[in-house]
Amino acid sequence: MYRMQPPKSRNGNDFTSRGDKLTFIPPGSLGKGRAQFGLRSFNSLRPSTSQSVGTATIPSFETPLGQLGNISLPQDFEPMEETHIEEESRETDSTSVAKKRKVRGRNKCKEVAKLKSGKKLNVKFYNKRVVGKNHRVFSRHLGRIIRDRNICPLRVHSWKEIGDEEKEHMWAAVTDKFENTKMEDFREDILAHMNDLWNKWRGDLHRKYVKPCSTIQETLRNIPEDINREDWEWLVKEHFSSKKFMAASKRNSSNRAKLTMPHRTGSKPIRQVIWKKGGKVGQPPSLATIFFETRKKGDKLVDQDTIKQYDKIVDATQSKPSLSNIELVEECFGPQRHNHIICHGGGLKPNDMKNVETRAELQAKLRETQRENDSLKSRMDEMEAEIRMIKEMFQRQHSNGPPPPSSEG
Repeated sequence: MYRMQPPKSRNGNDFTSRGDKLTFIPPGSLGKGRAQFGLRSFNSLRPSTSQSVGTATIPSFETPLGQLGNISLPQDFEPMEETHIEEESRETDSTSVAKKRKVRGRNKCKEVAKLKSGKKLNVKFYNKRVVGKNHRVFSRHLGRIIRDRNICPLRVHSWKEIGDEEKEHMWAAVTDKFENTKMEDFREDILAHMNDLWNKWRGDLHRKYVKPCSTIQETLRNIPEDINREDWEWLVKEHFSSKKFMAASKRNSSNRAKLTMPHRTGSKPIRQVIWKKGGKVGQPPSLATIFFETRKKGDKLVDQDTIKQYDKIVDATQSKPSLSNIELVEECFGPQRHNHIICHGGGLKPNDMKNVETRAELQAKLRETQRENDSLKSRMDEMEAEIRMIKEMFQRQHSNGPPPPSSEG
């Protein structure tokens, strides 16, 4: 192997303009020579403009990449500065990572993943949803199920298009990890919860991966991490681009912009607040208490609209104590939608509360009727006792009377 070895000056650093000599370099010696040459010597070769090395030309670092093909480099020349550049880039990346805001990260649901075979977590239900110790784990598990393409289909426009077989598969994934003595009674409520999570997830996909993009091509390239390319293309072209979805998205955005008193409970569901404030012992808090606990910042209300609404609820509660819970909500917030009641979270619907209150009224009437029946039964028992006493007295009088006349003359 031959290389061009330019002569050196007395100090061993400067190149002269004398002719170059051909020198034979045994195999394996090239690396040693480079090590002796060192990074400092290559740094001394970094000029502000192009510089000659022997018969070759070293380009400046401002040279466009497209022009590098027209420049000849010596065979043994290696851009050692790349190491320095890479180190700088790594330092920059580490700095950006350090400054990056910490987030919760991907939902791994470790509590469920570490369960041994046959073991299940017990859950409690309140207002048709899970509350208590395992409510957060339960919701995260449902979130993993609706995102699993092997369990829940993705290429559908609405939850109603998912078949019974797929829903049965999802239900089996729930009952495999959680249990309750009346689990089957809450099957439809749990599937309705999964429906809500499914809708929110797809809405988040549109908000994070579609809205920021300006063109359809950019949207198709902006693929979420857990969705394959084919499914993402179907969602973008067939679902997110449909007139029906775009109209619903616009309507929902407008409705969200009108919200002036959002709750401040974060990821904690409102039903969990109600359950802890007395619901678990059958004494749920008043509407004013629920509103305050879910809208407070620290230990007080800070927004003027929220304070005015709270005063309105207190006044309505005191001036009209005969109103039921749903009537009080509609008195203060207007008619409620068919699938949501303000200050009560997901799960309950207006008809559910009306039916609950109707059942309570019927139970009260039933108890009153039972008391009347008990009173009537007591009176009947007394009357029967009196009749028995009269019969006994009549029998005694009849037995103590004169004997009947003889038939013999």
